[in-house]
Amino acid sequence: MNKVARLLKGGVLDEGVDDIQEEGPSSTNKTTSKVGRIMFLGDVALARRIGEQIERYGAAYPFAKLPSNFFGADIVVFNLECCLSVRGSSWEPKPVLMRGKAEYLDVFPRQQQRYVANVANNHFLDFGEVGAMDTIEALKAAGLFHIGADGELTNSQPLVLQTPGGSVALLAFAPCAHRLSGKVRVNVAPELPRDIVKAVEQAHGCADLLVVSLHQGVEHCRFTHRWSRQLARDVVEAGADLVVVHHTHVIQGIEQVRDGVIFHGIGNFLLDVPQERRPAAAHTLAVRIEIVDGKIKRISAEPLEMNEEWQPVVLEGPSRDNLFLEVKKLSLLFDSKIGVAINNAGAWKRWFAHKLSGSWLMIQRVGARKTALYYLGRVVKKLAARLAWLGTFR
Repeated sequence: MNKVARLLKGGVLDEGVDDIQEEGPSSTNKTTSKVGRIMFLGDVALARRIGEQIERYGAAYPFAKLPSNFFGADIVVFNLECCLSVRGSSWEPKPVLMRGKAEYLDVFPRQQQRYVANVANNHFLDFGEVGAMDTIEALKAAGLFHIGADGELTNSQPLVLQTPGGSVALLAFAPCAHRLSGKVRVNVAPELPRDIVKAVEQAHGCADLLVVSLHQGVEHCRFTHRWSRQLARDVVEAGADLVVVHHTHVIQGIEQVRDGVIFHGIGNFLLDVPQERRPAAAHTLAVRIEIVDGKIKRISAEPLEMNEEWQPVVLEGPSRDNLFLEVKKLSLLFDSKIGVAINNAGAWKRWFAHKLSGSWLMIQRVGARKTALYYLGRVVKKLAARLAWLGTFR
């Protein structure tokens, strides 16, 4: 049984964990090894109605339904799906903009864990260079690390952090993001596949473990498109031990490539999901890994669901089992040509529907001409990237 099969069978992937003990008195029957714990969370949007809740009920409200030890890890990584700034203005006619305040970061309990905000996404730059700069400064002021940005103010080099069980290097990229043009002080990390793969190759070996986050795929789609899957697989081939994908806002399948594991979508962790998107967009996986002697010894996927107040709640019983069954079915699609074809067809269908609805919203905001020019520019840019990448398909 391979890694993914074991993971989907019980929610936990174990590899030789008999020699792992909690730190404390040693045992004559077991070898005491120090364990490093890292947790990866889905999309976190400290904006819109989530921001309103924080203003009204306080910073502790969003995570009030979680167990007190939920964030018990050495490192907690989350995708910050917004900018944190009251300054700046929108520089492109996007249908959805996400803006929050620096103080909203207080929702995360501060104990011994270190938090890492992934800003490699399509909302970090919603309010331009100024909004992005304010976001980086807000994270620094709050004592949080960040990944996924580059420019004069920061860089897209891997973030290397130490845990009791070994070191981890974190990288993040957003193939779906819209980078600012010209020389700016802060931007989203490079989006072209060849640049992403090259950066992963260069980072390989700089730490015991290399984890890469990708912001890609079709929004609100359970199916994984061929291009998205190929890039994730290429990243593993380039040296990543684990790939965690955001942007789809729903959970997608899990795949093993050699010794690496890919979570093609882990859903929303804290985001004001509208009623019509439930239950799919309210589900998420909290991915936990344990490192011993510089190697992954355990991967676990903890299913959660946001309630009607958008508070994450741990799923139990039949709800938990049903969600794992759904993820298992999606993961099995990667094992056959028919399954891959189903993935592609489902992804394309959802992509066209998404673009139609998004275009209509944009037309209402800025008019048909600006909308047409915007999407034409995006199409030309994407086609150029794909043509440059065609030779990488295997």
